[in-house]
Amino acid sequence: MSYQFSHAEKKRVFELVDKLIGTSKVASERAEIFLNNIERRMYLNNKNNLESYLQYSSQNPKEHCYLISSLTIHTTYWFREARHFEYLRDTFLANPRKPIRVLSVGCSTGEEVYSLALLLESIRKKHLGWDYSIKGVDIDPVSIERAQKAIYNSKDLPKIPHEYHGDVLVGSGKTEGMMTLSKDVRKRCEFAECSALQLPSIQGHYDIVFCRNMLIYFDEDRVNLIVKYIADKVVEGGIFVLGHSESFSAKVSADRVGGSVFTKVGGSGDSGSEASGSKLSTLNLPDPASGNGEDQVLWCDLHKGDDISKRFQSQSEHNVHVIHNLEAGSDWLRSNSPKMMIVTVETSDASKLAGWLKNAKTRYPDTPCIIIGDEGALKHDLKELEIIADEMLDLNSIRINLSGFLQRVNNILDIRKTGGRFSQLPVVIVDDDKFVAETFATIIESAGFNTKMFFTPEEALDYARANPVQAVVSDYMMPSMNGIEFSEAIQKVREGVPIIIVTGHISADLNSKHVFRVVGKPVNPDDLIQHVQDCLLARYSGKLLHLNRERVRSLDLLVIGGSTGAPKIFQKILSQLGSQCPPTVVVQHIPPQFQDSFACDLAQSSGLKLEVVNNEVALQPNTLYVAERDRHIKVRQGPKREILVYCDDDERYKGLRPCVHHLFNSAANLSTRKVLGILLTGMGDDGSLALGSMRQAGQYTIAQDLTSSTVFGMPKVAIDHDNVDYIGSADDIRSILSQIKAA
Repeated sequence: MSYQFSHAEKKRVFELVDKLIGTSKVASERAEIFLNNIERRMYLNNKNNLESYLQYSSQNPKEHCYLISSLTIHTTYWFREARHFEYLRDTFLANPRKPIRVLSVGCSTGEEVYSLALLLESIRKKHLGWDYSIKGVDIDPVSIERAQKAIYNSKDLPKIPHEYHGDVLVGSGKTEGMMTLSKDVRKRCEFAECSALQLPSIQGHYDIVFCRNMLIYFDEDRVNLIVKYIADKVVEGGIFVLGHSESFSAKVSADRVGGSVFTKVGGSGDSGSEASGSKLSTLNLPDPASGNGEDQVLWCDLHKGDDISKRFQSQSEHNVHVIHNLEAGSDWLRSNSPKMMIVTVETSDASKLAGWLKNAKTRYPDTPCIIIGDEGALKHDLKELEIIADEMLDLNSIRINLSGFLQRVNNILDIRKTGGRFSQLPVVIVDDDKFVAETFATIIESAGFNTKMFFTPEEALDYARANPVQAVVSDYMMPSMNGIEFSEAIQKVREGVPIIIVTGHISADLNSKHVFRVVGKPVNPDDLIQHVQDCLLARYSGKLLHLNRERVRSLDLLVIGGSTGAPKIFQKILSQLGSQCPPTVVVQHIPPQFQDSFACDLAQSSGLKLEVVNNEVALQPNTLYVAERDRHIKVRQGPKREILVYCDDDERYKGLRPCVHHLFNSAANLSTRKVLGILLTGMGDDGSLALGSMRQAGQYTIAQDLTSSTVFGMPKVAIDHDNVDYIGSADDIRSILSQIKAA
């Protein structure tokens, strides 16, 4: 099963998302997922092109439901953003007097509705005569049907606070692995199909309206329209609750009472507060930035008179806590675990800041740290700060392009999340039983992975020849070849891709160096997801590829590229290389004003002679070569087979100059020489594909592993595209380089 959508068909799918769902912003961000979902529905209904499938779905009400579901975001879980539930319990409903009605907008499969119900049921039992009702609405009819059934996987029970377990019924025997809610809870909950843009069609008003983590998928005009609809549905004195990362600019008759909770007030809509401008009252609801959320960013703003941190805070989707002195920062760090630290610095603060940052990085060594300042500020005590910081950025450039910096931070945090470690490349499922293949696909996709289903090994091999894949889950007994034969065949196409064999009869015959794991049938859904996650972690940690030391003992040239977090790795892997080091050319993404200091420090720690390339020169052993400021550095073979290094002013590659891409591509042209290419930690994909050009040219390639990378971006893309011979930690790479010598 592999259908190639044309450009026009892709556009048609995105138009459907906008037309049927209304979430125009997700069309580009979730494009691959939508296309995969549509492709699966086409296959299951034996439709060989998009137009015939859409025509069929328009004539078949049940299939139209599945189409809607395919184009819908399904992210929900029990007691999401717990502080909202705490606010209801401890403040809004601390002393309930009259029955209340609750509306959950975008309720998906019902976890939010039943989380609210469990909380309210516990309050009802303590206050005789008080009662509640909850209505959940969602545009997806398939999700609504699941919510009405109220049957969930019991593995999620630990996500529900223990105090509410009395109203959770856990199955046994034939219903083992399932759970549902008590009759008292279920009879107070109802569900209906309705999109956020259709809220005016709902009858009545509500004391509480939840609409969380859904507005981020709409454009600004629709966000403001939906917020007005929500505010109109709330009774005076009632509240509506948004996701912590969501904001709006529409003026409505509501005041912010804390975080992302708003209370309905009397008067016209023009007299209300805007989300971005409201002051927090003294109600007992924590500021989103002060909780222990998973995406907390600490911004230590020491640059007096600059509002860049506040602008970032108001626009960021993450919990950003801004402090203006180091003492307050230390207090905050004692009770919080940041996912990133950002510092804006003035010259007078630099010396004190170095000591503070050392302590912070000692406590949180894996947390990325970005230092921002003007050129004068950052040159003060620069060497001390450079060693600590993962990136040093110019304040003026961020003022000019704050949106670009926001995206950069989002990318770093997304990549560092557990879920973000895995790529959107598909997990390939191979099984000649259509039902089994679709079941596996559904299970694996529930964990956030993309999948591709094939019903013969030959189809899967054809796909893998043309497309990189993340992992393979294969049946063992298949008509044309068995799972072991298939695993050997696909390794010739995609070396290092992890393979899981699923079989009803486990035996010693199934042992193979090409198979990551053999799993017996029947497969528990949770176990299958864990097997997939395990094999991907093994792949990104370098456990599936073996080092060929003979290929790297004697070299004509060593080329290395890195970005976020790489300066410290360069220092480590090149430390005191000795007197037999091959010529070494490096590219590090770093602002031009800091390049000289980076190069000098690296030359000193490595013991290599430093050469800042201006004119074309022949490479010499025991020498470290870097580009002039704001120029690309490249290599080529001279007329006497000497290797020459030079700089040029070619256009920037994805905004970068120098870039790893041009260096690695030029090295790939030295196909008759012994060259080693190493790609280190960094965001984006600079050098990731060019590393593949080097490998295709017969040169040896290495990528830094997941665990030791500050940002597993550039190495991950290279691994995903099978562009590496070996994957190793910083210590592994250091060990390899300590034994190389010039050819």
